[in-house]
Amino acid sequence: MIRLTPIVKHIIIVNVAIFLMYQIAQMYAPDLFSIMYDFLVLKKANVFGLFDPALYKMMVEQIGPFRPSQVVGWFWSHLTLSHIFWNMLGLAFIGPIVEQTVGSKRFLRFYLFCGVVGGLLVGLVDPSPYAVLGASGAISGVFAAMAFQYPDLEVRLYFLIPIKAKYLAIGFASISALLVIAGFMGTDTGNISHFGHLSGMIAAFLYYKLEKYMPILRQ
Repeated sequence: MIRLTPIVKHIIIVNVAIFLMYQIAQMYAPDLFSIMYDFLVLKKANVFGLFDPALYKMMVEQIGPFRPSQVVGWFWSHLTLSHIFWNMLGLAFIGPIVEQTVGSKRFLRFYLFCGVVGGLLVGLVDPSPYAVLGASGAISGVFAAMAFQYPDLEVRLYFLIPIKAKYLAIGFASISALLVIAGFMGTDTGNISHFGHLSGMIAAFLYYKLEKYMPILRQ
């Protein structure tokens, strides 16, 4: 049985609440849904697009303009039941391990850091033309933290295959990186944000590096 820790529980509640707001707005208030989508779902201010006005114009026409609020909103937003279910299930499994280790306040700061910094990386660098949403970037950061803290912890891939956390994290990061490189080279890697997953893990690495110099991150 999964025992949720306080911050993990409240993160799940907020994600579910926003998901329900999306569904209600989509059915009964389309204008409100459009406003929510525009301000919360991460569009791109891609640095490569900024150097190419035609590319940037095309991106804006396809997915809409980038807004600062999207960097905060993207990792709380889900549009489909399967998307939020699997993300929240993953958080419920790995989040409590990290929260119990680092403490609730530090875990909340870490989660928000991974979400915001990951969002900045996606918005500025991600080569994919798609808009991005979902908690998987921040959750990838939490997974990286768990693998760092408990590298030999045995987890079950797809609930069946036992594998140590450090190997699973390395494999996940490597596959994500390869798919991102393929995206940079022009290959269509689908509508999954592989860069979003990788950016969350990069943000986790930055957090552990920066906390040595920024006491507020480790209090």
